[in-house]
Amino acid sequence: MILYDICKRIFDILPGCLLYRTTGFYCPGCGGSRAVLAFLSGKVLLSFFYHPLVPLTAIYFFYKILHFGVFELAEYALKKKSSLATVKNIDKKTDIPVIGYLKFALVILIAQWIVKNVVHIYLMQIY
Repeated sequence: MILYDICKRIFDILPGCLLYRTTGFYCPGCGGSRAVLAFLSGKVLLSFFYHPLVPLTAIYFFYKILHFGVFELAEYALKKKSSLATVKNIDKKTDIPVIGYLKFALVILIAQWIVKNVVHIYLMQIY
């Protein structure tokens, strides 16, 4: 909850999205602050709704920490000079590469940006 309070205070100071205020259209990052706050308060699905990259990035980050920790512990447990090479070879086979995740994240970012703006335009026409 401490991290939530810190983020909330920071986000309250920020002026908001300049693109949305001037044009009425969402930028690719719109919803990110709300998504972070929702994620930190345990509302993962709501966070995904606000901005899908926030929970996906958090999950990826925790996966990388866990993945790194498991192989570091395996290296420590083996206590062999060749264990580092063994661990790195296993790591390459099971790890999700950062470049692959960044490409995936870019596709998600563009898709959510398009969907939000198409829905926004559609709702503007109805009302």
